[in-house]
Amino acid sequence: MATVNVQTAASTDDGGWSEAGYWSPTATIIRFGDASPTDYGRSAWFRFVTGIPALSAVASATLTLIPKGISGTPIPTLRITAAKEDAGAAPTTITDARTRTRTTAYVDWTPPSWGTGVPQASPSIASVVQEVVSRPGFSGNLLLFVEDLTTGSATLTAQLSVDSFDGVPANAASFAATYTPQAAPTATIGGPTTVATSTGITVTGTGTPNTAGATITAYTWRVVSGSGSFNNTALQNPTYTAGSTAGTATIGLTVTDSNGLTSTEATQVINITGGSGGATVTDTIAASGDDGSWHNEGAGSTSITGTTVAVGDSSSTDNARWGWTRFVLNVPQGSTITAATVSVKANGLTGTIPAMTLVAVAADDGPVYTNRAAYNALAQTSASVAWTPAAWVGGTTYTSPSLVSVVQEVVNRAGWVSGNHILLFWKVPVDAWASANVLTFRAWDGFPTEAASISVTYSGSAVPTPNAGADQGPVDSKRNINLSAAGSTGSPNVYLWRIISGGGSLSSTTVSNPTYKPPATTAGGVAVIGLRVGVGTVGSAEDTMTVTYRPHTEWIVNGAAVLTYMS
Repeated sequence: MATVNVQTAASTDDGGWSEAGYWSPTATIIRFGDASPTDYGRSAWFRFVTGIPALSAVASATLTLIPKGISGTPIPTLRITAAKEDAGAAPTTITDARTRTRTTAYVDWTPPSWGTGVPQASPSIASVVQEVVSRPGFSGNLLLFVEDLTTGSATLTAQLSVDSFDGVPANAASFAATYTPQAAPTATIGGPTTVATSTGITVTGTGTPNTAGATITAYTWRVVSGSGSFNNTALQNPTYTAGSTAGTATIGLTVTDSNGLTSTEATQVINITGGSGGATVTDTIAASGDDGSWHNEGAGSTSITGTTVAVGDSSSTDNARWGWTRFVLNVPQGSTITAATVSVKANGLTGTIPAMTLVAVAADDGPVYTNRAAYNALAQTSASVAWTPAAWVGGTTYTSPSLVSVVQEVVNRAGWVSGNHILLFWKVPVDAWASANVLTFRAWDGFPTEAASISVTYSGSAVPTPNAGADQGPVDSKRNINLSAAGSTGSPNVYLWRIISGGGSLSSTTVSNPTYKPPATTAGGVAVIGLRVGVGTVGSAEDTMTVTYRPHTEWIVNGAAVLTYMS
């Protein structure tokens, strides 16, 4: 638990006003209550830089004032509230002070006495402070209002006065609190990222508490953009069903912990394919380091943040300048690539156009550039495409020949995941020339809106069809039941079993052939079991099967129980 004890620290951090029109942000004395029909409704503000982190749990809080004097009776009742704001800026006019939105929480305080110079501490104002601190954007700056609750020109009360910062800084108002810092939980979305139109996938939600002892108590899903819907927005792992139009949708998840703190929203883009096939995806270089060039041999340097990518030979002693372009590819694993090209905007040409070869790095996720030696050592795809453009005029956009074979080899990798990077190398033969033949195209660091782009069209991995098997039973409640997803189509490599109702347990939820164990029961029952399958990141709808089980019977033979199974 942490503590804070601070005073008002600047001229405008305290001040007062009255319902009769008095306004003073720099008074040497601050007053509360009524003095006369022309001086009534005295109220004040006090601003503190508390340093309390947003979302902290406030255990106690008090406001302490140093009395300056009192005139009249009785002592007025003062109401303490706070500005319901993140920054708590000091008011600038009477209207500003009167109209600030106050906290719903308040504390009424009628001091029992008001002895000059004797510090007066308010009752606990923890509820008032908590309401402000619970704002996710709270900055640590707290603006308190102390107002005459029984104000009125006809019924006068006493007028209390206290020292202010402009009068006696050492006697200025102080604020003390104890609190426990808390942090909002973190939400994470998992599961398939590609689905066919009008088809459902199970998305998974994970909530991570960031305060000791907290647990996740609620999940809230929504469709942020695009089409689709959830079967239940409050489930941890709901079913998202895509709309009827191919494209993309963005889904969002927030989680709430046992302290009532809610996470920022996690989002995930879902690629919606047209039935069992087809979409075109594009990506443009969007970060420094995702394009560049380096000398594959010789003593030449690497250009990571240069304005252009150079491909060719620089000189007879420093040949083979290669380029690279790195793209995000939202294509499901195993999809059939029907078209693929890269487009670049020419920048310049020295000598003649070099003969280039385009290949991809044979990796599940093309890495960022680390150093020349590491890039030289990267394995390359067996597929490659030769390209020697007929012309190379600065400012002109050129599109490569078909790169279908290259892209296909990458997305066919078992570890490929939609949304990973494909890294293309722009190669020239080593020691091919004795003179400079170099072309350049525009890089992100020099021309962010004209950097290289990729376009890939795929027919998509066919959406698999699950088959949980035929219904079984009635079977003995102590007999394990072998389940099988063998009837599923589409060559799935991901399995997700679950017990929808009826109880029991599964030996595994992620294998193709798990064992189901009925619950221990004397009454029998029916279990409903669901199966979803996936190919890479393409998920299926859910198929179900039932297991009817009946009570187990034990026979007694010669005084001993003999286990027999009813079939």
